[in-house]
Amino acid sequence: MLQAINSFEPGRGKFSVWAYKPIMREIGAAVRWSEYPDHSERQFAIRHSVLKAKRELEETNFTDEPTVEQIALKAGVSVDHAASVLHRHDSVSMSVESVREQLNRLPASSPMSEGFAELEVERIWSEYLLAATHGVPEDERNVLLRHDGLDGEPPESFEAIGLRIGKSRETVRKMDARARRRIEDAGYRVPKSLE
Repeated sequence: MLQAINSFEPGRGKFSVWAYKPIMREIGAAVRWSEYPDHSERQFAIRHSVLKAKRELEETNFTDEPTVEQIALKAGVSVDHAASVLHRHDSVSMSVESVREQLNRLPASSPMSEGFAELEVERIWSEYLLAATHGVPEDERNVLLRHDGLDGEPPESFEAIGLRIGKSRETVRKMDARARRRIEDAGYRVPKSLE
């Protein structure tokens, strides 16, 4: 944000548009250094192709899980790089259950109350939901949130959502599927409701 403020030229458009790229560049760099310290910028940038290749191979072969070699070949990367991306993806994917489990391991004498632990779970889950859906267009994100009840309201069927927004059930289903693909291509797992 500070880089964007220092370099902003009012005559070149809105500040929000100007600030987007430097902010995303810094966030990307922070994620890379934190979660993928052994990857070059190029390796980090193509991790999406590894995750996409894995998903596509899983969709075409329902009996066997794709091997790292198959994924690497389809993504056009080295086997070592594909293995590194896949291992890191599995280890950093968010699971509310695992957070709850870690909080439940606290000793009984811990100053953290049950209420605080629940708030912490909700905070982590909310941050993950925001990050996972960041690159999803608003209309697709809203469909996903409504269908899965991720916005705190009871889940709705595709048909009910379609009636409300003036689209067919099939169009709404496709919007939901696109939102899920975008989340997975960005290296996240589709969030599930805290309930």
